[in-house]
Amino acid sequence: MRVSDEDGVRTITFDRPESKNAMALELATDLADELAALDPEPLDACVLTGDAFSA
Repeated sequence: MRVSDEDGVRTITFDRPESKNAMALELATDLADELAALDPEPLDACVLTGDAFSA
């Protein structure tokens, strides 16, 4: 995963093209950790993105 902040928007980009960003345990755990650590004060939105996604 790549994480970036710009103009009050946190963008979390899934970056596992070899698995088409399938939601495996590792990715789910990383995402849960990232979301739990969010400080909502400086952010207006959180966007999840990636080339493909499969749950």
